[in-house]
Amino acid sequence: MLGILANLIIILGTILVLAAVVLDRLALRSRPFSQPAAPTIPSSSPNQPVRWRLQAIEVSLTERPLLPGIILGTGLALLIAGQFGLTSSVVERGAYLAWLVGLVLIVGLYSEASRLTTFLPRYSISFIQKAASDRLRYGLWGLIAISTVLLWQATPDRDPDDRSTDLVIVWLLSILALIISATGLPSRQTPRNALAWLQSHRIDLTLLAIVGIAAFIPRFYRLSSFPSRMSGDEGTFAIAARRTLDGQLANPFSSGPWGYPSLVFIVQGWFIDVFGDTVGSARMLSAALGMASVVASYALVRYHFGVLPAAAAAALTTTYNFHLYWSRDAQDASAPMFFFPLALLLLDKGLIGRDRRFALSAGLVIAFAQFFHPANRLILVMAVAYVTYAAVLLWWNDRPGSGSLYSQIRQLASNTAWITSGAIVGHLPLIAYFWSNPDLFWSRTDEVSVFASGWLEREQLITGDGSVTIMARQLVNAIMLPFSTLPHGHFRPGAPLVGT
Repeated sequence: MLGILANLIIILGTILVLAAVVLDRLALRSRPFSQPAAPTIPSSSPNQPVRWRLQAIEVSLTERPLLPGIILGTGLALLIAGQFGLTSSVVERGAYLAWLVGLVLIVGLYSEASRLTTFLPRYSISFIQKAASDRLRYGLWGLIAISTVLLWQATPDRDPDDRSTDLVIVWLLSILALIISATGLPSRQTPRNALAWLQSHRIDLTLLAIVGIAAFIPRFYRLSSFPSRMSGDEGTFAIAARRTLDGQLANPFSSGPWGYPSLVFIVQGWFIDVFGDTVGSARMLSAALGMASVVASYALVRYHFGVLPAAAAAALTTTYNFHLYWSRDAQDASAPMFFFPLALLLLDKGLIGRDRRFALSAGLVIAFAQFFHPANRLILVMAVAYVTYAAVLLWWNDRPGSGSLYSQIRQLASNTAWITSGAIVGHLPLIAYFWSNPDLFWSRTDEVSVFASGWLEREQLITGDGSVTIMARQLVNAIMLPFSTLPHGHFRPGAPLVGT
């Protein structure tokens, strides 16, 4: 019975569509086509209630043949009939045909949707697009809110050996929803625009590739041999990475030795799994981040000062012995060297450059950095300082001709909100985990802190100096470390590392 009904709907829909096409042709042939005049709306129409614009849409639609409406109604009817037929106990062939024809009609109408601009005034189209965009954005933010609640409640209860694939999927979906809410859905022009961007920046991209290759060679060459000895801390990281291959540390939203986020050990384990159970494989993540940090440093200096200073910065970071050493050490200390300049670049382009896409990217980079090294927590402080700097700069530049300070601050607040959203959504599973395990969060910090470790008190007893004198001396030592400290201990760089 349902198959017969579906076939009748198909026949009736075909007749209606053909009739509408004929009437449409006759109507267009009987009078020359002209753009319908928009209904008279006061000049302040953008501020009028929504009903004004809805009335404009109704008038413009009724002044033209209703072919799009007939096609849409027929397609929906066929889809509904076909769906009921496909879900019945006995599926008839007419159900497949009804469902397929309905889908083709709707897709065809969608592909020709640009022709609706001949039926609707420009402001009506803008209103429809804005309404659809708003609904999409509200739906995406609803998805993010649900994901936030789920991740906050479920993450702390997962065991270290639980891969938490469901939570990873929810986390990635929430990040994707946040990106779409900021940039919109990809369109047909997206690949073309991306290709045009690549062509217009081919020289810069070529220079980046050259810098990357120059940084790659001294960081990956004989990675198992230099440094010649593997320190105990390196061994701890390598053993933790091997544990991930056995499934003992599989949860990316937990922590490993010294409270380090577990994701860094999981990624190290991937390198060991792909490239073999060697010292070089354990060091490969650090080498990759070290190479990327040279590229990020080049991009940051290039953005502010031009090509020649950027090339000098790339040459220095490529050959500097401490940078090379930590890029070839398995402790992942090269992660801050990569995330800091990248976050600085994106923060500037998002806040000073007034681009919310870069602002969101900065927030996501800040979030992902937290999964790789505890020192990256300082990027959070750096981001707050950069927002303060941007606000002061806006105030300083608020002169005649530069626009109102209120509009500038509003734009800054909007992009700051995107940075905050990216940092929270991307970092949320780790926040939830450490919120329930605060001791693990402070584990490494307390171990290396001059205060929590008791080092400052012992130094006062040994030297007899006051705390201010000792801290001032440590500050000078920290500042002068790259310039006044010679390689010693297990840090004795040989080829291909540069010497003194």
